[in-house]
Amino acid sequence: MKRIKIAVIVFLIGSIIAFVTYQNDEKSTYTRTVAFQLGVFKDENNAIRLKERLGGIVIKDADVYRVYYAILHDKDNIKFIENNLKEKEVSYYIRNVNLNETIFLKGDKYETLMNKTMKDNNKLKVNNKMLNFYKEALNVY
Repeated sequence: MKRIKIAVIVFLIGSIIAFVTYQNDEKSTYTRTVAFQLGVFKDENNAIRLKERLGGIVIKDADVYRVYYAILHDKDNIKFIENNLKEKEVSYYIRNVNLNETIFLKGDKYETLMNKTMKDNNKLKVNNKMLNFYKEALNVY
C-alpha cells in the first residue's frame, strides 16, 4: 500500500511539473492571432486568382491553398478589417492561427502602426505591408 501511495504522489508531481512546463513553453513560443480567410482551394491557380482580385496572400497548408486578407491580433484592427470586408460585401472566415513569437513581435510593429493610422486607406496600406512581411516570414506565395 505504501508503494502505491508513493507511486501516485510521484505521478502527480510529475504531471504538475509537465503541465506547468508545457504552459510556460506554449506561452513563450507561440502567440495567438486570427487570419481573415477569404477562401480555401485545392487548385493553386484558383487561390491566386482570388488573391489577385481581392488582395491578400496565398498560404499552402498541407494539400490546400488558403487566401488570407489579414493576419491580426489587435481587437481594433480586427474590427476595422471586419467592417472593411463587410462594406465591400466580401465573405470571410476568421481562422485562429499560431505564430512563432519572433514573427509575431515583428508583425506587431505593423499592427501598432496600423492602430495609430487615422485614414482607412492608410490602414489598408499598412495591412498590405504586414501581409508582405508575413509572406516572407512564413515562406508563402
